[in-house]
Amino acid sequence: MNRKVVLWLVSVVAVVGLVLLGCAPKATTEGTAGPAAGEVITWKVQDSYDAANPAHVYAALACDRITEASGGRLVWTSFTGGAIVPATKEMDAVDTGTVDATYTCTMYNLDKWVESGLFSAHPGPMTAEAAPVWFEYYGIDLINRMAADYDVLALKGINPQPPEIFAHSKKDIKTLDDIKGLRMRTSGDGGEVMTKLGASVVFMPGGELYEAMQRGVIDAFEYSNASVDWQMSFQEIAEYLIFSSVRAPCDPLVWYVNKTAWNELPSDLQAVVLSVIQGTMREQQMWIENNNIEAIQNFRDFGCVLTHLPFPVEQAFLAAAQEFYTEKAAEAGPLFAEILKSQSDFCSAYTYQAGLNTPLAS
Repeated sequence: MNRKVVLWLVSVVAVVGLVLLGCAPKATTEGTAGPAAGEVITWKVQDSYDAANPAHVYAALACDRITEASGGRLVWTSFTGGAIVPATKEMDAVDTGTVDATYTCTMYNLDKWVESGLFSAHPGPMTAEAAPVWFEYYGIDLINRMAADYDVLALKGINPQPPEIFAHSKKDIKTLDDIKGLRMRTSGDGGEVMTKLGASVVFMPGGELYEAMQRGVIDAFEYSNASVDWQMSFQEIAEYLIFSSVRAPCDPLVWYVNKTAWNELPSDLQAVVLSVIQGTMREQQMWIENNNIEAIQNFRDFGCVLTHLPFPVEQAFLAAAQEFYTEKAAEAGPLFAEILKSQSDFCSAYTYQAGLNTPLAS
């Protein structure tokens, strides 16, 4: 075969190949939508806390780790509460896409969902030990049912946080009369219960508490546990630390993302986010639990008075909480009652099985 014929055959094959390639079905990316090769996805992430709060420190750490673990394909940029939208108002911003994710207390959204107080600092039996289990298997799904009309999605991987200090106060609380008229910053369902007991309750973000106490705008406040509150320098503005877990046996912090943006992420990047969040939140929980020992001693050494809420006041608080939840369950709708029952049933079973393993007193 001469050289001209060979060249002619090669040309024919090439043309046929191009025709066949053009007629071939295009590869589908349905279900695996993601960025083009080399494209960087950037998310704005505002938590609800100021720079001194360990919750912001660990939220920022999670953002850095997600950026690193994704190889720079997904960049999470961290902002303190109030940097983009007002602190504690992040959920609306996530819904509209003004920010892409937040790390926050769900109870800050009582203006939207009456059920939201059940997921944060809920007066009742949900301890920091039980909370991660309940949220993993039941709670996150219930949150997402509550928020179904918003373009937000709660992710698994909460930080349950140990019991909050009942109150930082300028005066001790010895009787119910000491609560009546007390100008106290609190939030969530616990604030509703304190109102029932006669307190004059107001809400403000944590970053405003120091100045509010200094100026005499409030007489007392609750915020978090000793580890967090020491970092916030609250020892300088309140002589009394009054302890009791009745108001907030735990205070779970939850990650929320914009649902649409989340669904557009490739599955491997979603896996990176979930892995980092779960690991970092566990790390934060362990830090708080360990650091509480040192922080409590720091408050004592500073000269603060550490007391426990008297038993009669605790009992009155729990009775008022029971009355509050009975009333709410009757008027708030079936989802509220379902969440309340889920928590109650789970905690009863959890406490029972824990008791079986507890050594009997001699």
